[in-house]
Amino acid sequence: MSASVLCQIMQTLDVPVSYFFDGLPTEEVVAGEGGSVTTKDVEAAQSLFTAPENVSLLHSYLEAPPTVRKAVRSLLFSIAKEVT
Repeated sequence: MSASVLCQIMQTLDVPVSYFFDGLPTEEVVAGEGGSVTTKDVEAAQSLFTAPENVSLLHSYLEAPPTVRKAVRSLLFSIAKEVT
């Protein structure tokens, strides 16, 4: 299921995103390339998938060739390390 479909269901049911993850560990939901994603991160993602500019950015990212997506991820991870 795509994030946009999940977001639409969430809005229709008027429930937080955490509603769909009941029963999952509360500290770490998924471990990915960038590190662990917590339930707090999942809840924060709700606003990311409702802002039109973010949806547009995500679509552009997904339409880019795999090598470009990898370069973008690498750049963002490097920037995040510098900032934190």
